[in-house]
Amino acid sequence: MESNIKRHGLMLLQIAVVLLIMCATCWSQYFACPPRCQCYADPVDSTSSMHLICKWEQLNSSNLETISASDPVRTLTIRCPHGTRNTSNPPPGLFKALRNLDRLEINRCPIEALPNGLFQARAFVTPLPKFTCFLLQGMTQLYSLIIRNARLTQLPHDIFADLSNLMALDLAGNDLRIEPYALSALSNLIQLDLSNNSISFLSSTLTSLHRLKVLSLDENSLSNIDLRRVPNGVTDLTIRNNRINTLHCTYDSVYSLRRLDLAGNQMDFISSTGTVNVLPINLWSVDLTNNIINYVQDGAFSNMSKLTIVDLRQDLFRLDCVTPSMRNRNNSLNELREAAVSSEVRKHRLRILLSGNRLDCACSLKWIVHASTKVDIFLAIQASPVVVDLADVYCSHILSEGMRLSLADADTRGELLCKYDASCAEHCGCCFQQSCYCRSICPKGCTCWHSATPHVTRMGRNIVECKGVRLDYLEDIPDSTTELRLLNGDWKEWSLKDIGQKRDLLVLNVRACKLRSLNESFLDAFPRLTQLDLSSNQLLSFPDDQLDGLADLHTLFLNDNHLSKLSPVALKRFTAIARLKLGGRSNIYECDCEEPTALQEWFTDQMNIRRVLDYENMFCRLKNHGLVRIRQVNPAQNDTLCPPKQLQTVARTTSRSTTTKVLSLITQVSAHLSREHMVKYGQGRS
Repeated sequence: MESNIKRHGLMLLQIAVVLLIMCATCWSQYFACPPRCQCYADPVDSTSSMHLICKWEQLNSSNLETISASDPVRTLTIRCPHGTRNTSNPPPGLFKALRNLDRLEINRCPIEALPNGLFQARAFVTPLPKFTCFLLQGMTQLYSLIIRNARLTQLPHDIFADLSNLMALDLAGNDLRIEPYALSALSNLIQLDLSNNSISFLSSTLTSLHRLKVLSLDENSLSNIDLRRVPNGVTDLTIRNNRINTLHCTYDSVYSLRRLDLAGNQMDFISSTGTVNVLPINLWSVDLTNNIINYVQDGAFSNMSKLTIVDLRQDLFRLDCVTPSMRNRNNSLNELREAAVSSEVRKHRLRILLSGNRLDCACSLKWIVHASTKVDIFLAIQASPVVVDLADVYCSHILSEGMRLSLADADTRGELLCKYDASCAEHCGCCFQQSCYCRSICPKGCTCWHSATPHVTRMGRNIVECKGVRLDYLEDIPDSTTELRLLNGDWKEWSLKDIGQKRDLLVLNVRACKLRSLNESFLDAFPRLTQLDLSSNQLLSFPDDQLDGLADLHTLFLNDNHLSKLSPVALKRFTAIARLKLGGRSNIYECDCEEPTALQEWFTDQMNIRRVLDYENMFCRLKNHGLVRIRQVNPAQNDTLCPPKQLQTVARTTSRSTTTKVLSLITQVSAHLSREHMVKYGQGRS
């Protein structure tokens, strides 16, 4: 008997479960979806959970009352039309029926003001005869709240008092001027988004949010930020596209911070000491792209043992926050020393992104191309930082304006230069002697550079640039000089004794020094010369035999002097030079159509035209035409003023023949008129 009772009880229980499932299924199938809403059953708990996405004109009680069955609603998304002008003024307890709501999103609905008590919910207490009792309490199940693009300027102090379990809050796209005091009530908040507001400074409101982990302040108006006003528990902080130029950080500030995003601000330097523009020491990654950083102090990252990646990339065309005056500044890194990014406490290799910066081709960048692994005196391995986007990193040549090279190519070609006042090559044995070839001292009034790590057997480049210096200072130019630039001097003539023998000199640039004449043998002291620039002087002639001893010369610039002719001997030597400049408004050459000059004859060869880089800017003085371009007296040109000689001969022959015929005709007419006159005269006398 007892077993039968148990069996019947079990059957009744099974039937009850089946009926409950059937009822729940029927309920989910016949849930009354409100107008202008899309309703979805929860894929996991389809029997008792619904998700609503509603497109309403505004946020009001009438729309909320269309949700007839509120208990099963777990998430509610309300989206107003783009650009709507309908302003909402929601009453307190607007969501009181949605006591089981987990997530609430309100987007693009302009709200005049949010009332206190907006998030109170109605809770069922106990049913009494003929009555059902409810009690207003907070929406304790709400864990995510989004109120975006609502044009809110402020929030009531107690607006969030009923959301004790809220973990994620998104107030992006409003017009808040300061972080709302109401946030201090959210003790369980983990993620906070205040981006795209008008916040210009941080108060201490956020410091009470001890569980906060992720904080976003992008697209605000912050000009400086004190990290002491950020909760110490924050691990992810993003402050992109503000106006931040100053970052205050002490040793114990935000000690839990792992990821810091400062992209698109106005930071101009990173420091290693003090509290200004010093980075938190426990960072794993930092994004500094599109700032105006032009200096990173040595040791700036030395105490950051956990740092794995630093992004210093620069995209100057996207710096919308930078004013035009800032664009004219040196608004990106021109140097990054290894000492600035290395660390003795970091055992892993730091990765750096550097492309887009206006780096100078300086030897301090050589470490970027030759990252190495070192072992210290305690046998601890120290890996040099590595620039992971090396293929996209370029540098500007220090001496050639406008010339940019990939950093790898600059290193290969020896274009990474070191500035020096005094230098002695490695393994040089005469550094302290008075006369020493492998020691270089930069002359007074000059600036000097040499290749990275010069060696006594491989001196590399040694460049000396002197602007406006006196001739007597040039006696101290180092013997190992390979490139000499003498600019803007006030000299009248050049003499070999001014700089002495320089057997390794490859490039000589004597530009804008008011030279009127050259010493007959001034080039004999530079047998290896490959480039000679004498432009923008006052030379009246160029000695014919100056180039005879320069077999390697491939570049010669004589433009913008006072030259009027070039001898056949000099022009013959020019045919062995690949790059020439002979033009300019002050070089006015002689030219003649009847008797072409040596220069005109030289230009009848197209190869010679190609080797003259400024051919289109060469001028000569032509009889009856004045100042014309050299190409206009070239018979091969379409607009020539000097037609080919055979055409001139035909023209002269034709002219003489025509003249003879005209004279003959005049003679015949005259004879005929004379005869007529005589006949008439004879008849008259008769």
